[in-house]
Amino acid sequence: MNIVAGLLAVTAAGLLPQAAWAAPGDVILRIEGMGGVARDKRPLSGSDTDFSGGVLPSVGFRIGNTLQVQADAMIADHLGDTIWATAGHIGVKPSAKVSVGVYGAYAHLKSFEKLDTYRIGAEAVYHADRVSLSGIAGYEHNERATAIVGVIPGFTVVDDYGRKGNFFSMADISFYPRDSWSLTAGHRYIGGRHAAALGTEKSLSASGSGFTLFAEGRIGNAGYAAAWAGIRLRFGSNGVSLRDQDRNSGYANRLKDELFGASNTRRRGQVALPPPPPPPPPAGGCGGCGGSYCT
Repeated sequence: MNIVAGLLAVTAAGLLPQAAWAAPGDVILRIEGMGGVARDKRPLSGSDTDFSGGVLPSVGFRIGNTLQVQADAMIADHLGDTIWATAGHIGVKPSAKVSVGVYGAYAHLKSFEKLDTYRIGAEAVYHADRVSLSGIAGYEHNERATAIVGVIPGFTVVDDYGRKGNFFSMADISFYPRDSWSLTAGHRYIGGRHAAALGTEKSLSASGSGFTLFAEGRIGNAGYAAAWAGIRLRFGSNGVSLRDQDRNSGYANRLKDELFGASNTRRRGQVALPPPPPPPPPAGGCGGCGGSYCT
């Protein structure tokens, strides 16, 4: 059922161009639907599935020539668990090629415990002719939770989740071999785990239709891995190429990496079991116990 729900979400997103509207120049609206397979650091999940997918909408506003405000959201099914997240960007453009600002995000993972993640950081974007650079770095806070995994002689095996005061970063470099095609490589440091991020996006029209296909992957340590494919819509593109759409469409929606935020904090440990209580004294008072035991 989770796989079917994810595929339906992607299909529904694909039908949205029929209702596309031409957004004004100061309003930016994007939505993407994606699905694929993943694995993460959690041994406990809602069901035995490797499906990962969902829908990620974004809406942004340009106020004047310098101020940009954007809100992102995500609802996803990840390895049998539901994750929803939201994020906000506030930035300024000191030049046509540069944007700097602040970023904040919140993600909620509904699993065996409610694993919430909070982020705040600085954000920067730079657009050259055929290359774009973007990144976020800052502070993350993961709520604590503990799961009992099993028992070994003398110890209880537990998984601890949550890290307070941890650094995080997300960075990408995108290259445009053609105006309708992009290649992206980047790095993620989420929940104390590193991963490489790879992606490609292709417009179905050289002149820019606002409808593109994309594929992304994560290859990291300790179970931080995924491969997704999907569609991305930019409303009101008005025939602008993919390269120019990216230059004018605000900030990237980075919430899909929140699928790994809480699980990456898992650290397995052992808790010593308390010694058993001493046996009770024999029944029957002092009979047979000896003078050294009874007074």
